[in-house]
Amino acid sequence: MKKVTAMALALLCALSLAGCGSDGWYEPGSGASYYVEGQDELLVRLRELGAGEVLLSCLGQDELELLSGAEEIWLTRQCYRLDGEQPEMLGPDDYDLLPEGTLRADLTQIVAYSGEDFDFLFFVTLPELPGGARERSLKFQTGGSLFASIENTSCRAGYTVTEELDGGGESIHNWYSEPDIFEYAPDENGCTVSFDLPRDGAAEHFYALFTCEALLAMPSLVTNLNARFEFSGGGQRLVCQALLQYVPGEDYTT
Repeated sequence: MKKVTAMALALLCALSLAGCGSDGWYEPGSGASYYVEGQDELLVRLRELGAGEVLLSCLGQDELELLSGAEEIWLTRQCYRLDGEQPEMLGPDDYDLLPEGTLRADLTQIVAYSGEDFDFLFFVTLPELPGGARERSLKFQTGGSLFASIENTSCRAGYTVTEELDGGGESIHNWYSEPDIFEYAPDENGCTVSFDLPRDGAAEHFYALFTCEALLAMPSLVTNLNARFEFSGGGQRLVCQALLQYVPGEDYTT
């Protein structure tokens, strides 16, 4: 069953758009194939850094090109079990061994940079959604006023709905969206992306991925970067946080 869940998530991530509904969600059509120069080497590198297979299957052409061209890549992954009174942090191996149907969440953030130009990629997947509020949001925040600007470059989310058919059997629908609700808070040095699930309680295999680019304000003065990625929804607030060491290039050292 774990393989079935992973395959469903991977298929949902790989599908392209067909048409848009009035609520902003799409039912995908057939997938499109593409290949980016350096893609194989990049996927090997991301696996070595600890990336999960669902995330790798969700990377599109733009993300692959972005990461392939980076001088340095950092990856932080945090997994949670959600069926207790409080979220329980797990290692990736323990997460993969959870019984089918266990409420869980997998958060990953990737930081890629070349010189003073930074790109951030954030990913969350929940095979089974916790109940509660329809709205889901992703929030990115860095410590201090490190960046002169932060801009969202892409965001998309997806989920599946299984419907019982008259006479028996099931019909599985994959839904996909590119939410356009983006808020940048200069005072917090971060940004938030929000979206609603139009079918409350019916969504499964939910995932969301968004990227943003940032420019360091004073590269020669930066040595540590505190990056915080937060997912909230369904009464849960989950965090993936990393303290990263930044080494300025020769052009920015004194």
